[in-house]
Amino acid sequence: MDALSIVVASVGLVSVCGKLSGHISWLTNKLQAQDKGLAALNSEIGVLSEVLEDIGGSFCDPSIARLVFAAQTGEEEQLWRDVKQAMEECKRMLEDLHRNLQPNQNPQRGGRTALIDVSPENLSRSHHQVMAYRRTMENCQDIIKMYVRFRFSLT
Repeated sequence: MDALSIVVASVGLVSVCGKLSGHISWLTNKLQAQDKGLAALNSEIGVLSEVLEDIGGSFCDPSIARLVFAAQTGEEEQLWRDVKQAMEECKRMLEDLHRNLQPNQNPQRGGRTALIDVSPENLSRSHHQVMAYRRTMENCQDIIKMYVRFRFSLT
C-alpha cells in the first residue's frame, strides 16, 4: 500500500462530497423549507469532507507518508488496504445518493418533475452510513497522528 493511493482516494471523495453538498443545498433552496433530514445529511457530509482533506494533506507530506507506510507489519498493511476499501465504498455510496437525489419524472404526479423522491427513512439511513464512514476516517486520522507522535518521541 502506498500513500498516493490513499491521497487519490481521499481527493476523489472530497470532490464527491462537494458535489453532493452543493446539490443538497440547491435542493433545500428549491424546496423552500428547511428539511431537517437533508440539513443533517449535508452537515455530516461536510464533516466527512474535512476529515478526508486532513488525511489527504497528511499523506501529501512525504515525511509523514514514509513514516506511516515504512516497515509495516502484515496487520498494518491490511489496515491501510481496509481504509482504502472503505473510502472506495463510501465514494460509491455517495455517488448513488447523488443519483437518487436528482429530480426525476414521476408518473404518479402526471409526469411532473419531483425535486426529491427519497423517503425520510432512506435519508436517515444515508445519514447514518455517512456518519459511520466519517468515524472510520477519523480513526484513520487518529492512527496517523499516533504514528507521528510515536515516531517523534523516539528521536
